[in-house]
Amino acid sequence: LKRCDNVKVDLSGYEFLSSACLNRAFGQLCIDLDLSAKEFEQKVKILNLNEDDSDDLALAIDNAQFRRKLIKQGVTDIGGYFASRLPA
Repeated sequence: LKRCDNVKVDLSGYEFLSSACLNRAFGQLCIDLDLSAKEFEQKVKILNLNEDDSDDLALAIDNAQFRRKLIKQGVTDIGGYFASRLPA
C-alpha cells in the first residue's frame, strides 16, 4: 500500500475468518500505515467477504482506530492501559 493507491483482497474460498485474524490483518494494517477508517475503505477493497464476517471486519477497523488514538497520545502499553481501568 505504501507504493500503490489501493489493493484488492479476495477472500473467496474462506468459509470463516476469526475476529483475531481480521484484527491482526486489517486492524494492524490501519495502525502500521496510520490509516483512518475512511482511508482504509478507499485503499483496501475486500472482495467476497462472508456477510457474517463483515461486522467483525468493521469492529476490527473501529478497534484499530481507537488504538491509533491511544498511540498518538503516547500510550505504548495498550494491554496495560485497559487492565489498569478494570474494577478491582
